[in-house]
Amino acid sequence: AILVDPTTILLVGNASGKFAATRIKVGTTAGSTEYTTLTRDPSFVGSSIPGRAFRYVGTTLNSDCESAALRSDGRMVLVGGTSSTSVTGLALDSADQPSGNSLAYIGLVTRLNSDGSPDSGFGLDGSHTYVAPTTGNSPSNYTGFKQVRFDGAQPVIIGSSVDNTTIVSDFDGVITRLNADLIFADGFQTQP
Repeated sequence: AILVDPTTILLVGNASGKFAATRIKVGTTAGSTEYTTLTRDPSFVGSSIPGRAFRYVGTTLNSDCESAALRSDGRMVLVGGTSSTSVTGLALDSADQPSGNSLAYIGLVTRLNSDGSPDSGFGLDGSHTYVAPTTGNSPSNYTGFKQVRFDGAQPVIIGSSVDNTTIVSDFDGVITRLNADLIFADGFQTQP
């Protein structure tokens, strides 16, 4: 939960194995000064799913949302990870699979506009995957993000990854900061 303003709370989590978010408004009843009511924020468009108004639900299966941060202009970044086989592209395709395990686990970052709709200019349906490198510069087979915060306009993401390309062991910390001019524009900062 993130306090957006004194009467608005952003809630993030999971719905049916996908990233999910909504905003709620805290209100008072007539003649009272105490906050006693909770309602969905009608300005939070979300995914525009029929019958499920005012909520965002991602499109990447087998995903766990761990944290979110709010940018000063109201836009949101959600982080976690996914083991979805439906994710395609270099990130998951290049991740070496652990012995005896047909799935990799990779970091997942989702950007939402201030109205809760997915930022279509970022990744696939507003989400982008990330595979941390191992010390040998090979892709880790297990990367997960746990926290995101803003350093000014730049999102700083922390988590962990396996420093191994064959087994899920030897976890190391991961920290990455995304470029301020790219996080709500073209994508990730180029890796060295």
